[in-house]
Amino acid sequence: MKINILDTGWYSRDRDGTQAAVANRAGYDGTSAVTTFTINTKAITLTKGSSIDDKPVPSSSSFTELNQVTAENPSYSIKMIISKDDATADFNNSMFFQLMRLDSTDGIKLVYPSDETDDDKSVVELMGAANIAGNFQGAGKELSASTPYLQGRFKKISVVDDGKMSYHTITLLFQEE
Repeated sequence: MKINILDTGWYSRDRDGTQAAVANRAGYDGTSAVTTFTINTKAITLTKGSSIDDKPVPSSSSFTELNQVTAENPSYSIKMIISKDDATADFNNSMFFQLMRLDSTDGIKLVYPSDETDDDKSVVELMGAANIAGNFQGAGKELSASTPYLQGRFKKISVVDDGKMSYHTITLLFQEE
């Protein structure tokens, strides 16, 4: 399945303030534009949960009562492969180099489906449906009014380089905001 990633340059999900300069955003193409990444994913894993208070009560022989403290923001592990050829040609503007910037640029990132007409809905499309009519949709904004999306930041990026293979395996950890 294919997904798109866009570094909006906005520092908050409310689109307040001024956007980051184009050159300071992942996807900078070396001219004056920021391009959307379209990546082929191998797998997307959704993880979410709650913080639970499960401290036992001293001098009690009964089961501990569980209390939900807070809900954790959903996280997505996005696994992909990229050809080693893509990591060397025009390095500063290559897909590999720009992917490595996703966790260090300041702007909110949008993750959204590349093809909304596919009958097989990805977890990105299903979870992103909650953001219809969000801050990044509509005239003069990043996405069309009907595009489901996730908004957040990339927390970690890992790269596996098996010297015998012609590709890198990359895992991006994205957390919703």
